[in-house]
Amino acid sequence: MAFVGLKMPVFAPIAGYDEETHRPTYGTGFIIGMAIKADVTINYAEATLYADDILAESDSSFQNGTVDVGVDEISHESDTKLFGSKIVEVDGIEELHVGGKNVSPHGGFGYYKTKVHRGVTGYTAKWFLDTQFKRGNDSGATKADSTSFATPEFSGNIFAVPGFEEDVYVEEAFFDSESDAQAWLRKKGNISSSKVAVQSVARTTSATTTSVTPKTTDTTTSLSTSK
Repeated sequence: MAFVGLKMPVFAPIAGYDEETHRPTYGTGFIIGMAIKADVTINYAEATLYADDILAESDSSFQNGTVDVGVDEISHESDTKLFGSKIVEVDGIEELHVGGKNVSPHGGFGYYKTKVHRGVTGYTAKWFLDTQFKRGNDSGATKADSTSFATPEFSGNIFAVPGFEEDVYVEEAFFDSESDAQAWLRKKGNISSSKVAVQSVARTTSATTTSVTPKTTDTTTSLSTSK
């Protein structure tokens, strides 16, 4: 099995928890941008017991996780929802105000990957139930002899949900149809189909105008958009 693409990074703020199942419930979600990468690292608490000169017992339990995300752009509106910043109008100009006391909300985060196995294309969608993100570093460079693209990156923590089944931290589903994978993510992230269509049209127009195809150069990227 090989993964050849990454699309539709979605975030939805946690609004509460189901009284019976303890699964998070979500407010209205949104598509963050066009996906470039999503690198997930899961950390385990491990313990081993040796007896009679052999390994007698071992335990490996989920401790936490991290995710590094790259997208083509983050709008001011998306920034406020991801990182807790504020949009302020000053002299008729929209400004994004980032403060030291901003608190990033907890929320669900998901995406889907395209996979190919023996010539058959399928789609794997993931939904991390509880994440919290922080903005990435900002850098820039003058244009030189060759063109290079700098795109936004940010990172976050992945949490298990205590009391939901066996403390679930991610839900995953496999689909033969790309539209089914998208519909699954829309449902998880509480996103209406009409809102996705509007965002898709806006991004298509932007891409056509700028003629820019984002490309990641991070050699450590484990999941990236198809080239």
